[in-house]
Amino acid sequence: MSNIKTRKVEFYSIKYKWSGQRSLYYEEREIHSDEIYPHMVMAICNYCNTTGEIPINLEKDVFLQIYETNDCTLFGIIGTSKKFENDILQRIRENDPSASEDNYKEILDNLRLDLYTYFLVDLHKRRAVVLVNDKTPSFRKHFRIFMQDTLNREHCLLEKDDELYLENLLDEKYEQKLQNLTSLLEVSMTFDSQSDIGSEMLNFKDAFALSQQDLKQATVKLQMESKVIPSRLIEKAKDKKRMDENFKTFHLKGTIEEDGQEKEVILDAIKQYLTANVSIVLSEQSLINQSLRDEIKDALISELQKII
Repeated sequence: MSNIKTRKVEFYSIKYKWSGQRSLYYEEREIHSDEIYPHMVMAICNYCNTTGEIPINLEKDVFLQIYETNDCTLFGIIGTSKKFENDILQRIRENDPSASEDNYKEILDNLRLDLYTYFLVDLHKRRAVVLVNDKTPSFRKHFRIFMQDTLNREHCLLEKDDELYLENLLDEKYEQKLQNLTSLLEVSMTFDSQSDIGSEMLNFKDAFALSQQDLKQATVKLQMESKVIPSRLIEKAKDKKRMDENFKTFHLKGTIEEDGQEKEVILDAIKQYLTANVSIVLSEQSLINQSLRDEIKDALISELQKII
C-alpha cells in the first residue's frame, strides 16, 4: 500500500578538518582542493560500487545501503536493524492459536525489523539531503563514521588526525519566512524553571501553590487559527540568543505564500536548520521496485538542486 503525503527533508554540508600545523595553512582553503578532495570522492565511490549493505555501528546495528552511485552522487538508505522478540506484556505469535511456539520462534530468529530512511549525497558539491524519520539513527553521525572509515581504509587522509564531518545547513531565509507568514497554526515550546519567559507565561504559585523552582520541564502547545501574526511574537522568534537562553525547543507552524500557493512550514527558532517539505510516494515495495525508488531519488535530487 502506497503512502502519498508531504514529508520533511533536512540538508547537510560535508566539511574537512585539517590537523596539526596544516590547519593554519589550509584554514581558508575549500574541501575540494585538487591536492586531496578528488581522491576522497573516488575512494568513496569505488567502495560503494563494490559493496552491499555496510555495517556502521555493530553494537547498535546501524547500517548503510547504497543503491546507486552516479557521477559521485550516492543514493541509499540508512537505518537500524533489530530482532523480533517478545517483551514484558507483549508477545509475537502466529494467527493459528494451535500452532507450536517452536515453529514461529524458529522463523522469527531468522527475521529482523529494519527502521530506515532515504538519503542522497552529492560528493562534488559536498551537500546531502535526508528524508526525516525520527525512528532512524543520526545521519550526520553515522555517515561521518562511514566516510572516515572508508577514507582511512583507502589511506586518503593525508594525516591520521584529519577529519571529515557533517553540519546541518542553516536556513538563511529564516527571518524572511517569519515575516512572510500568512497564518499561524501552532506554537509549541519546551522550557524549564530557568526560563524567564516561561515564568511569565505560567504562574504556578498563584494557580496551583507550586514553586516555580520545582519545575523540571514544561511543554506547551498552542493550536491557533490566526491570520494576524503578532509582531511581538515575530521579534522574539528572531532573537536566537534569547530563544536559546529560555527554551529547549520552540517551533512555529504556519503558512507562507510561494509561487501563488499557500505552503505549510514549520520554523525552528532554536536550531534554524534548513528544511523543506516534499510530496513523496512511499510504499513497502519501494526497496525492491526500481521505478518507485527512482521517484524517491528524483524528489531528493530536485530538493538538493534548489540549494546548490
